[in-house]
Amino acid sequence: MMVESVTNLPSPTPGVDGAKELAELGLRQEGVVVLGIQRENGRYVGAPKGNTHIRR
Repeated sequence: MMVESVTNLPSPTPGVDGAKELAELGLRQEGVVVLGIQRENGRYVGAPKGNTHIRR
């Protein structure tokens, strides 16, 4: 059985430099696909790649 869901999640705690690459989180291995990232400044990053930085 496959469960599909779309939800908004807060970004995880960033690394020491204040940013972390999306690929470092290992979400694909958990079956999670990130459709987009909404930045605090209002900018939307659609279909982010693994090297996209997430920040909190």
